[in-house]
Amino acid sequence: MSSINKNECERDSSSSASASDDDDYDDNVEEENVFGEQEEEINILEQVQGLFSTDVFSNVIEMFRTYQSKFDLIEFLKKHNIHSQYDYIRLINYIRHEKPSIDDLKQLKSSKSPPWADDKYFETVIENDPALQFDIEEDLSQLGDLAISSTDDQDNNQLKKANERIRQLEEMVDTLKSMTSRLLDDQSTGATTTTSKAQTKDDIQDNGYFATYNHYDIHKDMLQVW
Repeated sequence: MSSINKNECERDSSSSASASDDDDYDDNVEEENVFGEQEEEINILEQVQGLFSTDVFSNVIEMFRTYQSKFDLIEFLKKHNIHSQYDYIRLINYIRHEKPSIDDLKQLKSSKSPPWADDKYFETVIENDPALQFDIEEDLSQLGDLAISSTDDQDNNQLKKANERIRQLEEMVDTLKSMTSRLLDDQSTGATTTTSKAQTKDDIQDNGYFATYNHYDIHKDMLQVW
């Protein structure tokens, strides 16, 4: 074999080996990414110690769902403008380190320098803490149904209050109707002079009754429209 052909074969072999190495590298990177995603998903499904107690929950989602009625994570993140995973991690570590109560956190006002803003709260308290693996950009959607449910409960409570108010207004309207009906009946019977004087006073009050009646009727209609 000539030296030229030999060199060409070596170049072809080298190119093939290089291409093969690139393919292997891409496959390894893809496998690592898939493994990393699976590992992260597994972590958030592992048992986790509660943020505000020593209770152990089956997973992070279950923990936040248990706290939902007292500590609404979604609302808390919105209130304090926590949009990045770094801020979330510092928040969790702050809670682990300082052990504030739920009431303590609720009393915090929105600030550009919240107590968890210090970089020292990047230091974890629990090794491989599943709560830190919770991705607020992706996993938070799993709590979305809770936020919707909470909103629905609030709407239902407001509706119940409105219906109760309508019932009370209807009773007041019926009472006013009964009173004005009696006044009109008294006027049509031809009462005595003394009674007429009393009726004159009642007539003045009657105008107030009608005005009140109209007010409550309008108020009731507004509630029904709502």
